Amino acid sequence: MRKDKIIEEVTPLFMRLGYRNLSMDQIAKELKISKKTLYEQFENKLELIQYVLGYRDLIVRERAKRIFGTAENAIDAYLQTRVNLLEIVPITQQRQNIFQIKKYYKKIYSQSIKDLENIIQTLMIEMLDRGISEGYFISDYDTHLMAEIYTANYMEMLTSDKFMTEEEYKNYSSAKSHIFLHGILTEKGREYIAALKSKDPSQLTV
Repeated sequence: MRKDKIIEEVTPLFMRLGYRNLSMDQIAKELKISKKTLYEQFENKLELIQYVLGYRDLIVRERAKRIFGTAENAIDAYLQTRVNLLEIVPITQQRQNIFQIKKYYKKIYSQSIKDLENIIQTLMIEMLDRGISEGYFISDYDTHLMAEIYTANYMEMLTSDKFMTEEEYKNYSSAKSHIFLHGILTEKGREYIAALKSKDPSQLTV
């Protein structure tokens, strides 16, 4: 099995089962390959995890590109990104995975966090710039600073030691997202949100 195929197939296993819990023996068994084949491609589990994190980042970028390409406007992109991208894995599972990397794979923890922060911040800058050009977002602020604030809030939720249930995290995330979005809307943006709410209130659980 090729290296890229192994990475592609093992990524959802790590996302679902956690980085600490999944052994190289289990990986070989799940992928129906020998341990020899696995170790021919990756020196150890740490190296495999580094490739998986890189692939995770690639998936996020590609999905964001699709969302931005099909979304009617920046508001739709914002709503779809949170539901279909940032929270495609339950928040509690994301937090558990990050905690495991921090505790057991310290060598790659800082870089993995920086990489994720950079991706989210870049996506937000693009989204904010688009919203301003479309007239949905106010223009009297620095988009880089606002993207940094959004990213910091999101990462704080992922890396905090505070325990919450999945439902509590969703409510917490929804409240923060709601405050952020409504703080940058123009009158045109508020009118669009009101129209969305009248058609389908579930779209606005941001």
